Amino acid sequence: CGTTWHAAGLVGQTRATRNATRMSRYGIDLYAALERETGLATGWKQCGSLNVASTPERLVSMRRQMARAKSFGIEFEFVSPADAGQRVPIMRTDDLTGAVWIPGDGKANPTDLTQSLAKGARMHGVTIVEGVKVTGVATSARRVAGVQWKSAADEGAIACETIVNCGGQWARAFGRLAGVTLAAAAEDPHGSRLQAPAHLGADIGVGVPAHPHAVVGLVDEEKGDGASPLVTVDLELRV
Repeated sequence: CGTTWHAAGLVGQTRATRNATRMSRYGIDLYAALERETGLATGWKQCGSLNVASTPERLVSMRRQMARAKSFGIEFEFVSPADAGQRVPIMRTDDLTGAVWIPGDGKANPTDLTQSLAKGARMHGVTIVEGVKVTGVATSARRVAGVQWKSAADEGAIACETIVNCGGQWARAFGRLAGVTLAAAAEDPHGSRLQAPAHLGADIGVGVPAHPHAVVGLVDEEKGDGASPLVTVDLELRV
């Protein structure tokens, strides 16, 4: 629910449901082709992701998750800790119990991708209006009938049959305008800027570790080629 410029741009395929997985995979196909369609770069790199476990319990959980992913048609491969270390040399592997490699995952540049999506939408007849606030939702027979809007210079109403709530951390408040209660809450993420250990050299690539309760990212701002895999761990990045 943060702003585009500070989004990580990570694009993974594994989701809890079949429909969510299909949407994610559709996004990957779209990002890969969008630059050709719009002429605007998206920064899409299919660098793959490496999910690693540091406990036997976590490895069991990963095997269950990937069994579900297999039924969704996702390509993956379980690899040894040693192989994980070869893919991401910056990471310690002596305390890992296993890892899974998902070659179809990747990352994009959030700002470039947003602009490319917007241009593609306009090319297909979409009108994007900025600097406007939706102040109310009109309903009829318990269905959406339109929205009220207000800008710095004007206000008015638009009749419609469908509204897509993309309000991010304000989605719950926006839902109330239509009398809908959403189970949503804002999170407060934290970021750290780190320097790579000198003994690993300059060409160490990019690692993006995460666990169920927090996300930590390492971004090589000088290299920035997006060729290195994403790394997902259950606890922390070990160097």
